[in-house]
Amino acid sequence: MNNTDQPNKPWVAYVGPFRFPDGGAAARRILGNALSIYEAGYDVKIISGQTKEEIKTEIPDFLEVISTEERTAEKLPQFLKRIIYLTMGRKTYNWFKSQNNKPNYIILYSGYTPYILWMKYYCKKNKIPLFFDAVEWYDQNSVIKNILSPYQWNIEFSMRFLLPKLNGLIVISEYLQKIYEKKSIKTIKIPPTIDTKTIIPTYTKVSKKPLTIAYTGTPGSKDLLNELLEAICYINENDIFVTLCLAGITEPELIAYDFFKKTKRTDSPSYIKAYGKINHDAAIKLVGSSDFSILFREKNKVSSAGFPTKLVESLSVGTPLIANITGDIGIYLLDGINSFVCQSPSKENITNAIERALSLQAHEYENMRFNARKTAIENFDYRHYTLSFKNELFK
Repeated sequence: MNNTDQPNKPWVAYVGPFRFPDGGAAARRILGNALSIYEAGYDVKIISGQTKEEIKTEIPDFLEVISTEERTAEKLPQFLKRIIYLTMGRKTYNWFKSQNNKPNYIILYSGYTPYILWMKYYCKKNKIPLFFDAVEWYDQNSVIKNILSPYQWNIEFSMRFLLPKLNGLIVISEYLQKIYEKKSIKTIKIPPTIDTKTIIPTYTKVSKKPLTIAYTGTPGSKDLLNELLEAICYINENDIFVTLCLAGITEPELIAYDFFKKTKRTDSPSYIKAYGKINHDAAIKLVGSSDFSILFREKNKVSSAGFPTKLVESLSVGTPLIANITGDIGIYLLDGINSFVCQSPSKENITNAIERALSLQAHEYENMRFNARKTAIENFDYRHYTLSFKNELFK
């Protein structure tokens, strides 16, 4: 029997337009928090705006997932998407309205203005506390783009005016925590979490030659790869000392980077492998079998407000990072202990960090892997945050 079927047990609804369990970092964030909430003594139901066809993988036994079919405009033209977006949350509201067994708490993830208004109306009518899981403060890094984007207006309105009127917030970073604590909002800070007991490091390399560096994700405007490409090609100028494995980016996308345009290359060198999009399990396997993973981001509002899930996943499989510090990650990444930290993501700094990695003795590298895994167990296991939900948020 699914544990969510137990009568009279208090339960929490995790609600939003996200996909689950196949929704990338968002789904993994929700799963981590759901594990903490379940451990605190509550059943958890995921009320996802996805269509039923979007569920591709097995759902964890302790969860019940309801698909409310909000996400029906994915393939429509942009202007129609925006119109339909204004109604987002209505089907979810109707689902809640049809239920006799009301949740004790509702946590909203994403959705912003439309979802918040529907859920706030339902919660007020039924005297149910409503919380928001705040994991970002999206910004287009352009005043003009921000002014011209209706979606950006929606985010700013939600973050500045609607979230402070809710019963409390789960925030992913100190940046967000400080903003909302100044507004006297009840907040708990929870980074991305995982079940470290189910993750077994699988690193089996005998030699670090060549050094293998992994990147997983969709770079977009968040992750800086161009300087990394310059650094690796510089190091490998006379011989192959480093191999770079990229998951989430295709060869044509790679060749479009400025580095390749400047060098007039039409294909990548043999020591840079672009695997394109791969599933999450394969990405974790790639990171776990690599010597280091990398994470380079600009210091801005977006990187300060968020927290990269890929950092947590890399540490959990015992793979140290080469990274620059943004947001809260400096709390966890210790230079020479579980990572090599760059002051900034410049070619020179990245080159220096990789050369430090190349110079490691076997026992020094084994210590870094041990420390990486230890950092994950001590800071990102969901069990550490059970009491934050039980004794602080649901108080």
